[in-house]
Amino acid sequence: MSFNSKRNPKSIKSIIEDTAEHSAISSIALSKLVGDAWRLTVGDYIASNTKIAQINNGVLRIHAESSTIRSEIIMRQNSIITNINNKLGKNIIKEITFF
Repeated sequence: MSFNSKRNPKSIKSIIEDTAEHSAISSIALSKLVGDAWRLTVGDYIASNTKIAQINNGVLRIHAESSTIRSEIIMRQNSIITNINNKLGKNIIKEITFF
């Protein structure tokens, strides 16, 4: 009988991503990761004047406090999506919508 002492540790991020589709807890963790990436990407001013309402099927739904903030996000949408996905290490966000 042999014992395999080699381990392949996984990062917390990869564990969350692996289980994100299967659990409500992972959904909450994913929302936190996206929220953190959102703040780092758009900056404190825009982040403090927006609220992430929902992440569903690659769509990030945002509530913006003003039309000026909404316009800024629309103009930078492709860049924002790319930067968030780069920070997450996976293409999770495909579109940003507003309500």
